[in-house]
Amino acid sequence: MEDDCQSLDTSDKGKHYSQTNTSPSKGRILPDNIDTSDKLGIEGKVIQRAECRPIADNNYLKLKRLQVEAQNKPKREVIQISEVVNAYKPISDHKFNKLFAAFEKHQYYNVKDLVRVTNQPITYLKEILKEICVYNMKAPHRNMWELKPEYRHYKDDEKT
Repeated sequence: MEDDCQSLDTSDKGKHYSQTNTSPSKGRILPDNIDTSDKLGIEGKVIQRAECRPIADNNYLKLKRLQVEAQNKPKREVIQISEVVNAYKPISDHKFNKLFAAFEKHQYYNVKDLVRVTNQPITYLKEILKEICVYNMKAPHRNMWELKPEYRHYKDDEKT
């Protein structure tokens, strides 16, 4: 017995499926998990089995091909670019402004903190720091940068 039936999804009008009813099988329906707890289960005999399959026409085959292509498409894709993209924008004329503003707040800074404050790559920042700062190797300010004496023009000094 084969009947044409409309799809269960009403948005897919025009797609047809074939329904096949088969004779009773000699099997029993048993619950998947046999538990002794108070959960509800189903048990019984199979009277008739029905299968609903799509008709393999051009539209269906096209849909399946598109689904397979979408599944095989990589999640990420490498794109070759022609221009250089800088993750950091090096500061040009005002390269010292952010550093001086930071050193006005605190006298000593760690390199990681200065990278975060200035948004500059660490190698570029170290070049600038070698020009205008002194690296402390002794306690109490070990591994920290401090402005050279000729650049120490803090706001407090300017007001006096």
